[in-house]
Amino acid sequence: MASIHKEIVIDARPEAVWSVLSDYGAVHERMAPGFVTGTRLSSDTRTVTFADGTIVLERLVDLDHEAMRVAYTVVGGSLHPSHHHASMQALPEAGGRTRFVWHIDVLPDALAAPIAEFVEHGSTVIRRTLEAAPSAPARTGARPDRDPASSRDVVRAAWKAFATHDADEISAVFTEDAEWLAPPGNATATALDRPSHMVGRAAITRFLAEDFSRLFAGDVDVAFHGFHADGERVVVEETMTATLADGRHYANDYCLVFELRDGLIHRVREYLDTARGHRMVFGGAEE
Repeated sequence: MASIHKEIVIDARPEAVWSVLSDYGAVHERMAPGFVTGTRLSSDTRTVTFADGTIVLERLVDLDHEAMRVAYTVVGGSLHPSHHHASMQALPEAGGRTRFVWHIDVLPDALAAPIAEFVEHGSTVIRRTLEAAPSAPARTGARPDRDPASSRDVVRAAWKAFATHDADEISAVFTEDAEWLAPPGNATATALDRPSHMVGRAAITRFLAEDFSRLFAGDVDVAFHGFHADGERVVVEETMTATLADGRHYANDYCLVFELRDGLIHRVREYLDTARGHRMVFGGAEE
């Protein structure tokens, strides 16, 4: 088995470097722009397009915020390894700098040379990009510090935008590569024939601006029970009631975890009573 190992010292704090490494769907924007021309994230797999036209599908294996290490494996695209495992890690270096460690194990051995060339070029771009970026704020774990009241305000404003069903207002509160993850097979996704995991600002906006009201046709009301903020993360507890398109009543409790980035919503994780949701939407609903 061939191994490619590259270490470089970056003149940036480890927390700032990790902020970029951990943003798994934004390689073309934050880590290696120009070298990587596009990144599309779908669930745990990103499709990465390089400047020379190479396309690889990389599945996330581990995202370790404490160790500041991301691991991934190539599962498709232009390369066809029989085995591939890679990791990138940000380690503290003297003087507040970062030792960036990139390690790849690959079979067959014939892939070692082209991958090593990619790593050499990519490392140069990564160092240049990260050293030119503004310093990230100090972080606790993986979350940059932010006034909790400010984070709550961002999410409260987003809820007001959702209620307008106006595509422009909704789009403005999300990052371009935002994700919304709901339980697989939940009643709303099933009834509307929409994915339970929406990826990208456009898909989320379309759902909230157009699809939502096809099921929840009227009298939509959200009663908030709490907004709990911790840095860039806000947890919302709420009960939603509505009149469904067929005239029946809907009521269910939700817990939503909002993760922010640069003042915008980057990821939403939605939790609810899925069994109750199915009874409400498809029959046997509790009144």
